[in-house]
Amino acid sequence: MTIETNFLEKMSKTNLDNIENMDFVLSLDILNGCIHSCEGCYVRKVRDVNNWEEALERAYTIAKGLAGEGLRFREIILAPTEFFSAHNTKEVLLHPTFQKLLQLNEKTRITAACVFDNLNREHFKELFSILDNNELFREKMILEFLVPLNTKKMLAKETKYMEDNKWALDYFKNHSPKIIDWSYVVNIHNNELLKENYMEVIETIKSEFNTILEFNPGFFRSQNNTLIDKNLSYWKGFLQDILEKNDYRNIYLTNIDKHHNTSNTICLNLIENDVYFSPFIYEQIIDTHNVFKLEAMDAHSIMNQHIELQTKGFAYADKTTECSDCQYLTACVGRKVLNYMQNKGIKNCLFPRKFKDLN
Repeated sequence: MTIETNFLEKMSKTNLDNIENMDFVLSLDILNGCIHSCEGCYVRKVRDVNNWEEALERAYTIAKGLAGEGLRFREIILAPTEFFSAHNTKEVLLHPTFQKLLQLNEKTRITAACVFDNLNREHFKELFSILDNNELFREKMILEFLVPLNTKKMLAKETKYMEDNKWALDYFKNHSPKIIDWSYVVNIHNNELLKENYMEVIETIKSEFNTILEFNPGFFRSQNNTLIDKNLSYWKGFLQDILEKNDYRNIYLTNIDKHHNTSNTICLNLIENDVYFSPFIYEQIIDTHNVFKLEAMDAHSIMNQHIELQTKGFAYADKTTECSDCQYLTACVGRKVLNYMQNKGIKNCLFPRKFKDLN
């Protein structure tokens, strides 16, 4: 038993348990290698990275410290490449330090990107044999899989694409004791096909797979300011357009949930030898500017820097065109959106004006 009958509703709402806790999330850039070419992906698939074990040790030190201060270790994200085709996924899962990380809190989930199209099913089963080993990972641990959308194949309901995705869904339902959350994600990029057929895609995903479509702003990985600005502007217009043309109640937008990943959540990106706070702009993003870099890795320093960034965010609100009296100010400050805006010299809201009408 893995996927609940009310799964769609569950994935569309904030877990109240998350609001009442001070949480932290670690995203580890330790997976290497990928065979896929997903729309809008800016991940360097193969990197000369041999220090992923050091990153695991660094993650454990940070997590142990924060957990020791009473924060709940909510989620560990295995990044940046696709879970089932990365060269070192098996090594990571079997590594003693990774397993120690998962033992710090009984509710920590593993989140990863995965592609079921043209899936190597035997390798999939091999990795699940590790995940389903109760001596290594607890039986009811939550796994969350984020599946990059192939817009063209989903719209066409291409036979093999649908069969491969349904094969994985069937495996989750009938062959794994884990609790599995999964949703499709669209890598934000210039996607006119999706813009023209958005509700059709949403309905297909809902009817065929009983899940939702989320957004992944992976373009921040490009470190190209011109490209980042272009994609932010495009997506703002994209969402404004579909919100004006469609019933927003059928569209899942994390940003309009004022309780999701705000001041009660510390999100950290571990990239190579450094650690950075992760602003939340549609989703957690990668920004390696010094303003987000950890000054020290002990728990007290991390929490103090988390608060200092929010203080600076509130202060910057008065220098923007509309943040200071916006109903989302507290949420955006908690998500470090204002710190991102200040660092880039942005004065205007990053999000569609329609957002303010949805809550």
